[in-house]
Amino acid sequence: MGNHSLTTGDARPFVVAVGEGEAARQLTVSDPETAFDTLVRILAESLPDVSGAWGLSAEWPEPISLVVRYRRGVVGETRRAAHIVVMRPGDWHGDTLSAWCGATIAITDLEFLTPGEGMPCIPCLRRAPLSNTPQQVRA
Repeated sequence: MGNHSLTTGDARPFVVAVGEGEAARQLTVSDPETAFDTLVRILAESLPDVSGAWGLSAEWPEPISLVVRYRRGVVGETRRAAHIVVMRPGDWHGDTLSAWCGATIAITDLEFLTPGEGMPCIPCLRRAPLSNTPQQVRA
């Protein structure tokens, strides 16, 4: 997994939330990899019945496209295509992400890529919108 930054600079558009109601902890982070790592770390330190989620801040002005693929060893090399996942402002995600092609990938099974890296998933490319393309996360 790489160290990602947004093309808009040092923004922190990703939100991690753990707990419920007034007791919920919310943190903002700069990239999806840090968001997931933070969520896992906080949940490991919490009581067993505590839940959490992560997503793109509701205040972020537009969706962000992520490029992901299965980590080495999870599937065969020919199935490690680079999928496009869109995160929309205000949408919360648990332990899976859904790609444009319809693949649902467990977050523990994926790695985040720089756009243009890896063999592209052709069905994702066919289904992804060409105009008003969401902002991309780069390494």
